[in-house]
Amino acid sequence: MRDKKIYDWYIVANKEGKAFTGLAHREYLYSDNWDEAKPLKRENTSILLRQPGTELIKTDEFGNIYSNQKIK
Repeated sequence: MRDKKIYDWYIVANKEGKAFTGLAHREYLYSDNWDEAKPLKRENTSILLRQPGTELIKTDEFGNIYSNQKIK
């Protein structure tokens, strides 16, 4: 039986306090609606964090709002 690796999930916020929601036409999309935020593994955030003022927020800080969400 293989060991299951458990990952921590993060939401990337920009300097305006908006949450990262995805990519479109080679541009990063952010929204005021944090319900649309796309949780990411830490290793998938390095390029987003190159933008000045961005920060990571662990999804655990939001309680269980992401526990029933299917994360890709």
